[in-house]
Amino acid sequence: MVKQAATGEEFSVSLDKATLTLLLDEMSKVGLDTSKLKISNNPAQPGAVNVTGFTATPTPRLTPFDPQPTPVVSTTHAPDATAGSEAEFVPEFLQDARVFSVYGTSSGLNPAYFATRATAEWMAKKYGTGEVVETPYEGNGGPYLANANEFQMRLRNGKLTNAGTLADYYRRMPESQFPGVADYMVRSVLIADNGPGIV
Repeated sequence: MVKQAATGEEFSVSLDKATLTLLLDEMSKVGLDTSKLKISNNPAQPGAVNVTGFTATPTPRLTPFDPQPTPVVSTTHAPDATAGSEAEFVPEFLQDARVFSVYGTSSGLNPAYFATRATAEWMAKKYGTGEVVETPYEGNGGPYLANANEFQMRLRNGKLTNAGTLADYYRRMPESQFPGVADYMVRSVLIADNGPGIV
């Protein structure tokens, strides 16, 4: 039995103990904090337990095929200062980077390698030492010359890595649509290449 609640109010669900245990285990597996849920036995229904502590935001169903509204677990914690800046961060890249040949040809280069200085500085402050080093495009030399340089960020182990290729995760997975995914991917790449403790 589910009691509908107004926005921001609590509601309760009556479940048998086995179902509740299974539900709480599954919620814990996906990272939901179940420690704030209140579990009590209901004397009116032997073998049933009530779970309260969920906050419901009712969503109207227009057709029977629309998904059922799902309860959202509300947790109270201090706001993360970096989360706000990440939500606002939109990386920028040079869009006209090209490599030219002495033979008269040119080719466009992937903008992901050419972050702007501001983007590189943001990435370096978040994931490195804060130092940004401008380097020639890797394909320069011989008969080839690029019209743009790359910005590398210095990591805590002293190595340089292209800030643009990492910032590109924030372009492909914006924080406003995929909270935490770009940060997770950048950290994963840095740890895979440099070992634990790099970020």
